[in-house]
Amino acid sequence: MFDTSRIAALIDVERLQDSCITIVGNGGGANLARNLVRCGTAAVKLVDFDRVEFVNVSRQEHMHDTVGMLKVEALAAELRRINPAVKIECFPRDFCSFGDEEIDDAFADTDVFVFAVDNLAANARGNEVTLRLGKPAVWSGVYPLGRGGEVVFWHGDFPALPCYRCLCAARYRAQERGGISPDPAASADVLAVQFVDSITGMIALGLLTRGAKNFYGRLIDQLGDHNFIHVKVHDWTWNGRDIVREQLRVPADCDTFFAWNTAARRDPDGGEPPCPDCVRFLGRGPRPAIERIPCITF
Repeated sequence: MFDTSRIAALIDVERLQDSCITIVGNGGGANLARNLVRCGTAAVKLVDFDRVEFVNVSRQEHMHDTVGMLKVEALAAELRRINPAVKIECFPRDFCSFGDEEIDDAFADTDVFVFAVDNLAANARGNEVTLRLGKPAVWSGVYPLGRGGEVVFWHGDFPALPCYRCLCAARYRAQERGGISPDPAASADVLAVQFVDSITGMIALGLLTRGAKNFYGRLIDQLGDHNFIHVKVHDWTWNGRDIVREQLRVPADCDTFFAWNTAARRDPDGGEPPCPDCVRFLGRGPRPAIERIPCITF
């Protein structure tokens, strides 16, 4: 029997049992998938074309005896060990290979998408899909060597909330100039991945149970338009600057500031001018800029 009685006061389990989440990327997203099922999510769609390798065992929630298996199948088996009643659909494919009609057929009942992948193509395709369908989404990423990470989310209920492409426009430009790709030798360790996963999971729960009278139910409205969360695991900096310290306005002489911090940032441009995806899928046009607190953008 799957018993959620000890967490029912903290999480709207009843809502989760009527919810479906799609997780794209079942390597780094494996731990996240497990935790969302533990919290009561009753239906999960898994998307990943890759197979488990020995190198994955030390970094991701996969086991030695699953090496060679498709990640979607290996993860599905583990999720059923947590809750035998969980409904799982596996899609051993590259998310970018799905056409719009296939997306509509396969994922129309998805309540929240999570993109736990390390390539821009899949994240960009995810942005197009979620804007077109009007579905909430979360993107998570861990920076090289596990020094930091990020969690970006979007939903259609906050006026002109910047989308993933609005917030990460520089990555699109870099890709157009010749491509960007992660360095496998600089991969993060499992503890850093799980640290970022925990924040990603909280945002996903917030989107799935929005309106509930608990922390998760209030979380998304409390964040408002602060939908780019920077995570400092240890000594992460950007161009030599400690962005998290700057955003939290921690004085340089503060001797209690070290690591394990997050800064929930807003786009200083408020999504203006709107990115091509916002124009195409949301019909947005330029509007007067809103005064924002200056912050670093990518």
